[in-house]
Amino acid sequence: MAATAAGMRTRATRRATAIGDDTLDPPVSPKHRRILAIVGTDRTFEPSRHGIEPVWVGACIFCRSPLTIAANGRPISRATIEHIWPQRHGGDNTLTNLALACGTCNRGKGGRHDHKPKNDPRLLEIVADLRRRRAERWREPPPELAAHVAWARKASGDDDATDGDDDLV
Repeated sequence: MAATAAGMRTRATRRATAIGDDTLDPPVSPKHRRILAIVGTDRTFEPSRHGIEPVWVGACIFCRSPLTIAANGRPISRATIEHIWPQRHGGDNTLTNLALACGTCNRGKGGRHDHKPKNDPRLLEIVADLRRRRAERWREPPPELAAHVAWARKASGDDDATDGDDDLV
């Protein structure tokens, strides 16, 4: 029994010290990896604990309500990926165009504004405000999330992508 407890501590310790590591069980999906990259570049997200599990806690880009993301990138709260410039209008997956929003806010923007023409004044106003907020929240990623940020940059074709042999799972 002591060996089992030691093994469990080792696994928990590995999770706590390797947030974002591909060796986590189960492997991190591309979507969850992208979420971790957003977390890594958003200064509102700080490491915390949800019970015994390590998590990241930050704020919705719209309403600033708390969002909780598991160490493997799985949203624990109703966090969703927000495309600041809508995908419908050619918005891409570069980290400067992505933020995390609560589901209510993201659906509200999408339902009311994303379907409007590209030059709609209200859509342009919302996008400008979100870009300003994202820029204010921007940070260089903490070391434990740097690999996810590099992966997301490479996956999106971002000019700031770092060279490396990470597969784009």
